[in-house]
Amino acid sequence: MAEETRVRAGIALFALLALGLCGCALRPADTTPLPGGGNWRALPPGLLGQSLSAVQRVTGQFGERRAVMVFYLEVEGDHLALVGTLPDGSELFSLEQNGAKVAVNRSPLMPAQLRPLAVLADLQLIYWPERALRPALAASGLELADERGDGGLREVRRGPQTLISIHYAARDPWRGAIDFEQRAWSYRYTVETLELERQSAP
Repeated sequence: MAEETRVRAGIALFALLALGLCGCALRPADTTPLPGGGNWRALPPGLLGQSLSAVQRVTGQFGERRAVMVFYLEVEGDHLALVGTLPDGSELFSLEQNGAKVAVNRSPLMPAQLRPLAVLADLQLIYWPERALRPALAASGLELADERGDGGLREVRRGPQTLISIHYAARDPWRGAIDFEQRAWSYRYTVETLELERQSAP
């Protein structure tokens, strides 16, 4: 019974997140909204600059609701695969990207409003290098402030307003906990990499 309650709470949280992430305006199917306007198109995986596989625990907070997910992420050259599950292994979604082409599979457990592309966009804002992010954000009138390092900080701003804050506990973002705060849509989560295997160095 407790496990069923935990699963339902997790689904409810990400349904609420999805309502904030999904705008009403029509947009291309392979994009997701950005805070304050504009759309994010998934960056090519090769722009990450390294090949790796990782298992990550994502602890999310939306208002008073809390949920935990597990991400299985693999990047190899210009191919990316991402699977999101609940802690009990129940799959919510899987996403595969080859270059600019993205394919998404949804589990029946996943709320229809949840956009895996929004999850991918957040991960790319966290991990992809500044030189790849800046032009993509600038196309929607957003600016990236990157002050990473030990206890480093990366912010996405629209003019003087900070929309997204990302705090890094370690110089290598794959080795330390990361706090991601989406101020515009009032959600936050912590990403912890539990397992990491690098096929190529950055």
